[in-house]
Amino acid sequence: METTTDQPADAGSDPSHYDQREAVLTQLIMSLPELLAKCEEFQAATIVA
Repeated sequence: METTTDQPADAGSDPSHYDQREAVLTQLIMSLPELLAKCEEFQAATIVA
């Protein structure tokens, strides 16, 4: 019987890499509105697109 996981097969036994990646992505997403507010309208639209 096959089992499925949320991590790729090469994740190894150290999930901290994925925890760090998730933390960075969360920080980026949370700061996106502030970053977009500093851009010109066309630049912000390009980033969002």
